[in-house]
Amino acid sequence: MIGLVQVGPQAIADRYAYLSFVGLFIMVCWGAADWFQQVRWSPNILRAGSVAVLLVLSAVTYRQIGYWRDSMTLWSHALQVTNDNWVADDKTGELLIAQGKVEEAMPYFYRAVALAPDDPFTNLTIGSYEQKQGKLRQAIERYKKVINVAHTSPVIKLQAFNSMCYAYRGLGDTGHADKCFEVVDRMRVYK
Repeated sequence: MIGLVQVGPQAIADRYAYLSFVGLFIMVCWGAADWFQQVRWSPNILRAGSVAVLLVLSAVTYRQIGYWRDSMTLWSHALQVTNDNWVADDKTGELLIAQGKVEEAMPYFYRAVALAPDDPFTNLTIGSYEQKQGKLRQAIERYKKVINVAHTSPVIKLQAFNSMCYAYRGLGDTGHADKCFEVVDRMRVYK
């Protein structure tokens, strides 16, 4: 939680700050209480100040909660407030595809792959889209990229090989298609 060991790209997520900030929150609260005792302000002023701070924090919390209304709102907001956020682009694209808005989703995936060219999932998604568009050679290149970078995900690698088989077959290249099918069969046996 303190960042000594990073466990992936989510290591900078807000949720990792909560526990490590507990000490800071205690320090601020007790420090403020000690300071207010030293300046000897009236208890009514302290109460009014506390209520004002709570109202401001409540308003900010209400606003922040609105961004968590649904996944599309969350990722759209992330894209608005960050630069070059390939994860937000990728997640927005995924949500749009789930809604059946494939054409609207693709610019997000292309932007995500431009920022993270070695992401196997995004490359696989773009390859599938290009294959459906009849751009078989471009799809095959995407699938090859997925196969080269999907070291930790045999399922994605299998999907790439399987899709590449059909892309080669669509080109009429039965030799490469047959080789791909053999690889797919071997991968399924060892899965």
